Amino acid sequence: MHYVVCFHIEYFFGQALTFDDPENLGRPLIVVRNKAVLEAYFSAQTKGISPGMAERQALSIMSDARFVELSAFDFETAQSAWLDVLTDYSDVIEFAEPHIAFVDLSGHPNPGSLPHATVTRLWDEFG
Repeated sequence: MHYVVCFHIEYFFGQALTFDDPENLGRPLIVVRNKAVLEAYFSAQTKGISPGMAERQALSIMSDARFVELSAFDFETAQSAWLDVLTDYSDVIEFAEPHIAFVDLSGHPNPGSLPHATVTRLWDEFG
């Protein structure tokens, strides 16, 4: 049997930006890619800004937010940190985005217990 788990780290970009620059804590952050919102963080969500929304629409709703183009910030360090945790559970990891990875747990003797243990560890280490 094959066991593949998808891990999707919510608010990955906002957390990485806040960790990189603590002055961003509490600021409305909006991460965009290809002129569309990829992630809305902090008070940007309460204003109705959501993933998939056009950047110009988000800008018209919340012009005082910090807009960050995905290519303008290096998320590699943050991505490596959480992917390193996954390597303790499997050698077969494929990431789709900096915040999404697929992990093959088929080779583990008890793959059913690993998703919960992995999420707990990720939460403990990264919040």
